[in-house]
Amino acid sequence: MPPDSPAAFPETRWSLVLRAQTSAVPDERARLALDELCANYWYPLYAFARRREIPPAEAEDLTQGFFALLVSRSLLDKADRERGRLRSFLIGVFKLHIADETRREHRLRRGGGHALVSFEHAQAEEWFVAETADGAAPEQLFDRDWAETVVDHAMRALEEECAQKGKGPLFARLREFLSWEHAEPEVAAAARDLGITEGALRVAVHRLRHNFRQQLQAQVAQTVTTPDELQAELDHLFRTLLRE
Repeated sequence: MPPDSPAAFPETRWSLVLRAQTSAVPDERARLALDELCANYWYPLYAFARRREIPPAEAEDLTQGFFALLVSRSLLDKADRERGRLRSFLIGVFKLHIADETRREHRLRRGGGHALVSFEHAQAEEWFVAETADGAAPEQLFDRDWAETVVDHAMRALEEECAQKGKGPLFARLREFLSWEHAEPEVAAAARDLGITEGALRVAVHRLRHNFRQQLQAQVAQTVTTPDELQAELDHLFRTLLRE
């Protein structure tokens, strides 16, 4: 559970970045935190640009250019009302960035010649084409991509945690029980595969789900600055996932 007092809320990657904006001396930890956030959230922004009918190459240029300006701290003063949550900040300022670039009638090229994030263009387009067009607004689809990114990172963190504890095979067999699909995986088959009783398997699944929720909270906590924002983002995450 998040701390009761905002003063007790731990320092996060996003709070590091925001604090560094007011510092005259660049903070290496903040730079590394921002680099990591950029790497984690490039695809939701790229896909948002593509849904605005921006061609693939221009969408990549816009995304890289956006992160170049963000790393240089040139954009941090443009979203005072949205700074609390990384998700709101990213989509709000990225829309401003697209508008600015459209008015100037040119595109920033790969962050001034240097890619700020590892951008797999072919993979990005493959992901984008594979997404179903359900008539939702680009902002709603951005939230879905954001939620899926959070889940993916939480899943990878949980997999690493289980591997370190010597429970890699258990995680590999039970990860399907963490799915957001409505169909319940076959308990009896999983118990047979692991050589345990169904009761023991249900206990293992309960523990794994608990740890997964903790990993989700940890991932979201890195993108906010207060306990209230953390709970609001978690609520939004679950609502977004349940809408799929």
